[in-house]
Amino acid sequence: MSHNRNDHDSYLFCGPKALEWYRKAAALGDVSAMHNIGRHYAAGAGVPKNDNLAFQWFRKAALGGSTLAEINILALYRAGYRPPFYYKARLPRLRMAARAGNVNAMDTLGYMYSAGQGAPRDFNRALRWYRAAAAKGSAYSAREIGMCYEHGFGVPANIVKARKWLRKAAKEGSVYAMGDVGSLYLHGRGGPRNNAKALQWFSKGARRGNVGDIDFI
Repeated sequence: MSHNRNDHDSYLFCGPKALEWYRKAAALGDVSAMHNIGRHYAAGAGVPKNDNLAFQWFRKAALGGSTLAEINILALYRAGYRPPFYYKARLPRLRMAARAGNVNAMDTLGYMYSAGQGAPRDFNRALRWYRAAAAKGSAYSAREIGMCYEHGFGVPANIVKARKWLRKAAKEGSVYAMGDVGSLYLHGRGGPRNNAKALQWFSKGARRGNVGDIDFI
């Protein structure tokens, strides 16, 4: 694909007024403006972060010839993002695989229902699949159940149960849960405060690659 003449990276995140002009330029077919709007949504700069809208704007720019937009689409994919139509197309196969006992399919269905990606948002269904996956040893789903209890998604908020599930996820290898558990011990949420155990979990997370945990060591 040829490099668009308007496709450049001499760009700073701007406020709502600049975004208004970007939108006007994009409506006239300006590919660079489309790309820049996508970058604002991807970064949550001047607008709430929204990967779906970022993808939509990057895709428009890419179709107009923006190689930078193509690069940013790849960056979204590398970060784990998948557009709604990606999940929707896979939904029947994922259900079949999950019912056959495939843990990865259960994890993915739980995510789809909790995030409203490719299926209507439904925390009850999400939790059903998360529990099924966690019962088969999924650290990812165990952490998601813990987060649901912490924030009251689909269940009454219960920090004690959240702590139980997050500890389970951390023990089973979830790097992010290690940081979550460290924070719970540090602040005494869901149980007694314990700085030594907090440091222990933050250190485990940092050793496994969770850069955010390094600040607490």
